[in-house]
Amino acid sequence: MRRRAICGAASATNAMGPARRLRMLEDRLERARADWAAGTVHVVRGGKHLARTRHHLPAAQLSESQWRERWEAARWFVQADGESGKRFGNEGVGTCLLTGPGSVSVAAALDDAGRRPRLRVAEGDVPAAVLRECVQAPERIDWTAGPADVAVAAKALAYRTDREAAHLLTELAGWAATAIVVEASRPDGLSPHAAEAALQAYAATGGPLRDSAAIAALAERTGWYVDRVIALGWGTEATVLRRA
Repeated sequence: MRRRAICGAASATNAMGPARRLRMLEDRLERARADWAAGTVHVVRGGKHLARTRHHLPAAQLSESQWRERWEAARWFVQADGESGKRFGNEGVGTCLLTGPGSVSVAAALDDAGRRPRLRVAEGDVPAAVLRECVQAPERIDWTAGPADVAVAAKALAYRTDREAAHLLTELAGWAATAIVVEASRPDGLSPHAAEAALQAYAATGGPLRDSAAIAALAERTGWYVDRVIALGWGTEATVLRRA
């Protein structure tokens, strides 16, 4: 009897990957068409910030040749999202630096998506010990801070004062050129603990939960600029920062 080839994906992760990439690329195409219709031209990633810097070179402590190098480097930036020849569609992130109590959730989300970059954790001894007990396969994680392709601060600013948050962002700027700050900009209205979360934020920092504008102000003080803000739902936002 002739056996028929088995069709379909080998796992649920493999089945969801192409669909996820397709939705992402369709969303980018829709934004690009909207910009085209509005007459908005994007020459390079972060071009507006680079253009402003060009007119304020002394303040940025850059020469014209140094600025030109940054501009040319940005023009050569290439993304491989959705490329069929690349594993998971993008091999741009090889090392991910995690910090904050949400690091466990980030590591689990990467596992669910089938992505396995090298993980590093930037935390003190006590927080690192707590995270080690919660994360799966802790032996595959480097528990010392160091250079990475991207840094993810997952709820790391929530209970830090502005001075402490600025210090952390400055440290991250020394390790990665891109950072993703995941924070709750407001309490989750559907949570029965919303009022308690708001009160804890005030007690810890003397102020309310930080929205994207507050994080942008901290970023500018510490050598970052905001690339974009992504609403994740339930009052949580991801602010993508690029090193200036």
